[in-house]
Amino acid sequence: MDESILEQISNLTWNSLDAFQNETGKSAEFIVGFINAIDWTQPWLLALMSFHVFCTVFIVLARHHVFNLLVPMFCMLFLLCFPAAYINEWAAENYRLFATEQYFDSSGMFITVLYSLPMVLNALLIVVSATAWQDGQLLRVSSQCADRYLHM
Repeated sequence: MDESILEQISNLTWNSLDAFQNETGKSAEFIVGFINAIDWTQPWLLALMSFHVFCTVFIVLARHHVFNLLVPMFCMLFLLCFPAAYINEWAAENYRLFATEQYFDSSGMFITVLYSLPMVLNALLIVVSATAWQDGQLLRVSSQCADRYLHM
């Protein structure tokens, strides 16, 4: 291969890595700014965060009861996510009833990050728990079948 082509590829790679590091730094600054801009002492935010913590703890404690506890929880989490746009719209108009600042923008970023994202992550935790539970059940049943086959 021609050395100039290798040099161009090398330069392109290093430029891409530099751009990625630059954007990552900007993202980190944005996230820190977002977190610092929120007054975390407001009762409604504390209640929302408590709800998310409760859901996570419930999922972890109920991980062995997939069908009778986690499947309904999974459905509930997604049903609660669907009206997020309507909740954001209502909250933007009526924030003075419960908040000291207007956090609810037209893009819905605040409600997405603090309301919907934790519920989606909890739903993902349910999927991982259900998959692990089903793997365990499959191994248990297959070992029982293997034991029966070997003892015939």
